Amino acid sequence: MLLLAAQWLALLAPASLSLIILTAGALGFSGPDAVEFVGRSLLLVGIFTVAQLVIGHRLPAFEGPAHAHPREPVSAVAGGLVVSGAVLVLIGLGGVVRVLVRVYTQFVTAIFLLLLTATIAWQLLPDAVAARGPGWTGARPVAFVAVVGISLALELRGPGAWRALSILVGFLAGMAVFLAAGSLGPAPAGGAVLRVVTEAPVFEPGVAIPIAIGGLLAGLNGLATANAVSAAVGAELSGGRLTRGLVVTGVSHAVQGIVPGLGSVPRADSAALAARDPALARPSLALGCAALAAVSLIGPAVRFLIRLPEALAADVLLAVMASLTVLSLRILLRTAWTRARAVVFVLSMVVGGFLVPGPPGWLPGWTQYVASSPVGLGLLVALVGEALLLRRDRSFSRAED
Repeated sequence: MLLLAAQWLALLAPASLSLIILTAGALGFSGPDAVEFVGRSLLLVGIFTVAQLVIGHRLPAFEGPAHAHPREPVSAVAGGLVVSGAVLVLIGLGGVVRVLVRVYTQFVTAIFLLLLTATIAWQLLPDAVAARGPGWTGARPVAFVAVVGISLALELRGPGAWRALSILVGFLAGMAVFLAAGSLGPAPAGGAVLRVVTEAPVFEPGVAIPIAIGGLLAGLNGLATANAVSAAVGAELSGGRLTRGLVVTGVSHAVQGIVPGLGSVPRADSAALAARDPALARPSLALGCAALAAVSLIGPAVRFLIRLPEALAADVLLAVMASLTVLSLRILLRTAWTRARAVVFVLSMVVGGFLVPGPPGWLPGWTQYVASSPVGLGLLVALVGEALLLRRDRSFSRAED
């Protein structure tokens, strides 16, 4: 149990830190303010993940940062997060989820996972393998091979106990490479870690609307994550689970609008870890969140996490993405393929894949923010296509009757 919790912690912290640090810079935080923002954001990740485990969707999926925010005033971003939270709560309570759950098939989940993997790999792979930075510059490619190679080899060919801990073993191998190379970053300035500050939200339509739409796409990603995690652990995915999960996610957005943060969303990365030991996935995640909350309250621990090379966080996420790719391919191999389903698959991948390098420069500003979610837009195409296919199948069934 403790090793599984440590594995969750090895994913929770690196997977959250990159977006948290990016957002801290975008919001103008530096020095002690940045340390406080990172510690507070990690604490909120732990709190809202436990909330999901207890009163939300009750699936072993951690509630990680939703997305980085544009370089706008903190008060305007706060207003956008409050609006985004209200939208997610209304969708959850409005019965829309009970309709969506019918079209969130395993086929749609596989498309979501492939688009997620492509997006993450495009963003992180160059940084993971580039031979640069402090210390021995060859550390990055060596650490990449160690983390991804060991994790994937243990998952596919390792004995049961090692397979369950493959991500943790890969993370420790990568950490050893960077420590041996002396590749830790500079120590940030000190500062109180737990200092709760509030921000009065200002509702500027040019900022609030794009963030609200981004939150809606994050909500769609969260529904797909719930589907992927439930498939990984063999749990039933019900409308009630999804409704409660969306409400908790919406509350997290609103809270992190008032207490400056990022908002959160259930992370699909969780499916890879949950599948390793489904019976212990929830309690070990709860224990990992307790450890993360404790770490977030200790100044030296937060400053040490900030010093970890971004490439190590990239390696861990890429190892998880490799595992999710294996899961998605297994789903597609079990899919009953038709010509129409092949068309839906290609269209979804083309729409999402076109936006993976980033939104085209000719798009207006607010649409660029929306188009920065290739996973969400590709998933939307897959959902519409699957809904049309299911409707056609029901029409055929009624005609035959």
